[in-house]
Amino acid sequence: MSRLLFAALFCLALSAPLGADEHQHVAQAPATAAAQPPAQPETGVRELAAVNIEFRGTKVWVPSTFIVRKGEKVRLTLINNAPSGVHGWACDELNIKVAVNNDEKDNKKVVEFTPTRTGLFRTYCHLHPAHIGGEILVID
Repeated sequence: MSRLLFAALFCLALSAPLGADEHQHVAQAPATAAAQPPAQPETGVRELAAVNIEFRGTKVWVPSTFIVRKGEKVRLTLINNAPSGVHGWACDELNIKVAVNNDEKDNKKVVEFTPTRTGLFRTYCHLHPAHIGGEILVID
């Protein structure tokens, strides 16, 4: 039953409203008392986001799969909402390895990358290898 509920939550996260680009997955950061107006996206930069959640002890970045284009500049915002502490997000092929705190004032990291080759690249928590990973599909 817990696998079914986890799968339903995962699908719900992936079905969030999409922006102008039909492949863009956007996760919203929790609202704060002093909310700032949204920053204007930089022209030519693909804005993506993933949120780390914990459900019955299972930690996962949602969404866990991204599709981007080779040569496309990507800005990925990682938000850690898991109550269990610091969690990592890494992709060896893109030379990314970052730790994200879960402190309410410091639970966000932004990474930028531009893929130079196509392929399916594994993403994972380099701090806790048993956590559920994901993937980045880079297409032409």
